Amino acid sequence: MHLIYFTLLLFLCTQTNYAATDTIFAGQALSVNDKLVSNNGRYALGFFNTSSSKPSRDTTNWYLGIWFNTVPKFTSAWVPNRDRPIKNTTSLELTISHDGNLVILNQSTKSIIWSTQANITRNSTTAMLLSRGNLILTDSSNSSEILWESFDHPTDTLFPGAKLGWDKLTGLNRRLVSWKNLNDPATGVYCEMSGNNPPFTSNFVHNDQEKYMTLTVVDESMVTRNVLDVSGRSKQFVWSEGSQDWTMVYAQPKLQCDVYAICGPFTICYDNAVPYCSCMEGFTITSPKYWQLEDTTGGCSRNTQLDCISNKSTTHTTDKFYSVPCVKLPQNAPKVEAVASP
Repeated sequence: MHLIYFTLLLFLCTQTNYAATDTIFAGQALSVNDKLVSNNGRYALGFFNTSSSKPSRDTTNWYLGIWFNTVPKFTSAWVPNRDRPIKNTTSLELTISHDGNLVILNQSTKSIIWSTQANITRNSTTAMLLSRGNLILTDSSNSSEILWESFDHPTDTLFPGAKLGWDKLTGLNRRLVSWKNLNDPATGVYCEMSGNNPPFTSNFVHNDQEKYMTLTVVDESMVTRNVLDVSGRSKQFVWSEGSQDWTMVYAQPKLQCDVYAICGPFTICYDNAVPYCSCMEGFTITSPKYWQLEDTTGGCSRNTQLDCISNKSTTHTTDKFYSVPCVKLPQNAPKVEAVASP
């Protein structure tokens, strides 16, 4: 009898430890070690850092995010405080404030790091992570009334069923903006307004109230993501259980070198090379650290100043033109109408 009781108690304790909720009610808080999990288990909301790409306390910059909970390779899909990284996780929590908004709060200083900033006339609200990956804020007495939703504020990833485009009544502009680099989710240099994908069906709506598009997954059993990555390309991925990794099924532009200014100044882009960006003769990489993170937009810098720039008073110059075959000029490149030798 005692053995049966002990076994049952152990089972109940184990179940409690692994239980997760999809909702934050007024008066509750989500700490750094906690997470919300959608009802279908596919998505999770919590705090993470980009250095380890999984929740831990061993790095400087922390972010609130939604990621794929069923995928073993940590992959974030929404980062609301991307431009306001959190340096200190002590007393950090996600909670509902006195005005009804969902906020990232430093409990020790009572300072708000991020807020949904919804125009709410009541303070009785509830936050819930839906099975589609949409974080919503609703009236506690009427869950069908959505006061704010993360689908209206995408970062670099388009969730299936989310809209991309304009709300003509409110002026809301839903768009994707890439990360700054692979380790920094800050606002990057590329943005996307629309797109489509073979594993998805797309729907474009244009009426008096809104102009937007949505993507719907053809096979609901697939785990998919549509992301505008740091290289400036819109890519669609499907999770492969066999390889335990993301498989790219679509990319636009098709060629990496067709992305505007992808390699930065004084560079050459080769689609078939790895890496695809290289410096022109006489130039070196301006920011090697960022190139390692696939942010090549800083380009290259001259190894030696031109004689004509340094204003050397000499008739002899080492300045010369370097011939580069089989390349096209940059878009809107400046033209020199007349050139004369001294």
